[in-house]
Amino acid sequence: KFIDPEYVKVLEDLKNQDETYYKIYALGEWGVLGNLVYTNYVIEDIPLDEEYYNAIYYGLDFGYNDPSALLKIGWKDSEIYVLDEIYERHLTNTELIELCKSKVNKRYMITADSAEPDRIEEFRKAGFRIQACTKGQDSVRFGIDWIKRHKIHIHPSCINTIKEIQTYKYREDKDGNVLDEPADFNNHALDALRYGTELLRNTKELRIRAL
Repeated sequence: KFIDPEYVKVLEDLKNQDETYYKIYALGEWGVLGNLVYTNYVIEDIPLDEEYYNAIYYGLDFGYNDPSALLKIGWKDSEIYVLDEIYERHLTNTELIELCKSKVNKRYMITADSAEPDRIEEFRKAGFRIQACTKGQDSVRFGIDWIKRHKIHIHPSCINTIKEIQTYKYREDKDGNVLDEPADFNNHALDALRYGTELLRNTKELRIRAL
């Protein structure tokens, strides 16, 4: 009774997503979350000083009924550091931009969900360096596989990123067979993580091709 109709629809749609998720989140039954996507992470105090890192990136997943999620990501010695997050529902783009003004260093690039070009343009007009992510066949799987090859350090203050990564799992069909794609549920911060590391993936790809 404490959730809105839009979220009820999301929970009911879990019938078509993943049987385990549906039992746990929609029916409130006991269940065991196996087949987790990421196990290569630690939650720990990490330096927040930008100068500590080789590079800083931001990833942004737009939402409204679903939360908008922005992650600040550090990169050092081939490892990923999640330094800060924004994670809020029911933000207009104007409200999200205002919140980002206090959280985002405009020196660094934001890679955002390409499905929202108008919102990206508003960010650009507000003075942010921002680009659309690249989507295509197998782009989600490729991004996940790349992230899985690097250790992830998450600051304890990033509570929503922590909640998502602890429950993000591969889909299972009704017979319990594990599918080669993640369940599309509670993954907004983790989508932002994929977007935010896209420049790293592309840079490494170009280096490999140059060799």
